[in-house]
Amino acid sequence: MYKAIVFDVDGTVVDTRFILDACRDAYFDVRGEKLSEEICDIMYGSPAAAAQGLMGLSDEEFAIYGKRFAAYLPLYLPKQKLFDGIRECMEQCRKLGLIVAINTSRTVAGAEEAAASLEWNFAEFCDHVIGCDLVENPKPAPDSLLYLCKLCGLSADEILFVGDTEFDSGCAANAGVDFAVATWGCKIHLPATYYPKHPLELLDIIQQKNQ
Repeated sequence: MYKAIVFDVDGTVVDTRFILDACRDAYFDVRGEKLSEEICDIMYGSPAAAAQGLMGLSDEEFAIYGKRFAAYLPLYLPKQKLFDGIRECMEQCRKLGLIVAINTSRTVAGAEEAAASLEWNFAEFCDHVIGCDLVENPKPAPDSLLYLCKLCGLSADEILFVGDTEFDSGCAANAGVDFAVATWGCKIHLPATYYPKHPLELLDIIQQKNQ
């Protein structure tokens, strides 16, 4: 029986794929070449250290990249929006009696800042926001989901985690938690328990599990 549903932020709750536009611009400034779409798809939603490795940037290059990325990002921020159906899904999950939480590679402050800039503040609605700064090891390590288990007094089989990257999938697998791919934001194939095509399909999954 599921007692909690946990969402990643980027590519799951919020359509922030515009971030990749800033990544491409910053990478081009550093390397003078285009960042491949394959790398972009894998990198989307990944922790900073993983992104650096995927792009193959030295520490010096990555420092320059970070400054250029920060300069480009505001140009694309107006594209940020909630995915269709996410708000209704979260609200219905709460009505079903589930704990609703966030598990993100962002810091807690970063997730809260992103939520506050949207038409609906999902961070304020959620019971818990677990950021990378609350655990020793970020996704794909299981730390964040195990932290939530301890915080809420739940076992791993009582949690459904929804995400869109291999870091999310790996985190769920390493924690022994069921995983649903947010296919509305995911561009790659991931191993998962469920493949809902729309956020509201998560309600059917939960209700069938909890019968």
